[in-house]
Amino acid sequence: QWMAQGPAWIRPGGEVDRILTIVDEGDGIVLPGPDGTPVSLVEGAAISLATARATGISVGDRVQVLAAGHERSIELRVRHLVDVSEPQGLFVSSTAWQDAGGTFTPTRLLTARAADAEHVRELPGVTGVVTRAEQRANAESLIAGLDGVFSLIKAFAVLLAIVVLYNLGALSFTERARDYATLRVLGFRLGEIRGLAAGENLLTTAVGWLIGIPLGWVFLDAYVGLFTTFRASYTPWISPQSTVIASLITIGFALSTTLLLTGRVRRLDMVSALKGVE
Repeated sequence: QWMAQGPAWIRPGGEVDRILTIVDEGDGIVLPGPDGTPVSLVEGAAISLATARATGISVGDRVQVLAAGHERSIELRVRHLVDVSEPQGLFVSSTAWQDAGGTFTPTRLLTARAADAEHVRELPGVTGVVTRAEQRANAESLIAGLDGVFSLIKAFAVLLAIVVLYNLGALSFTERARDYATLRVLGFRLGEIRGLAAGENLLTTAVGWLIGIPLGWVFLDAYVGLFTTFRASYTPWISPQSTVIASLITIGFALSTTLLLTGRVRRLDMVSALKGVE
């Protein structure tokens, strides 16, 4: 499958650092839509989600594209949104591009047969050959370099969860010490008071857990968005296993904090707790 790729001005948007990708017939490039279903470029152009958000372009809009090496703009109608990480920009078939008045000059050749690599390498004008294995190795090397940073972030997140949960529990117990002492004087047993304190902490934990999951997704989306550029976009992704592990860590430390703090009910100083505020 032949392909041409290069910078282009796209109006509206006016950003020079957008990438125009023109693809010929073939199955070397698959462009998934927002629902994951591959889209066809036969009807018109497609634009990446990140580029659409940045430029305000939506499906049905007509865009003016001035590609590098062209003297005039080409008008295209956007028919699809595609959810791709890289490259960001506009995608169009070679047929639609030439029908609109553009010139298709391939700059890349995509092939699924490894035997073609050596043959293509010997062709005149070829400056390099990159295999899928080399691309995967480069991506894995980049991810491996970031694993240490992400592991450090996870460790600090767990430590922060421990400190915050214990401090909030201790603060809550201190504020309710007078109430617990009053209940003790009124005849409530230690087990009943502990159950009341544990119930309050567990209710707070449950509410925080329910609110924290969607807010965590919003935070991750904003955090990943910091790495998005005009050429590459990154999509936040949370696996069910990660959600379960994070939930177990939070709930586990909350329960441990509850057990530690409810044990302080027995050692509660009734006289000090029931003193009036001076």
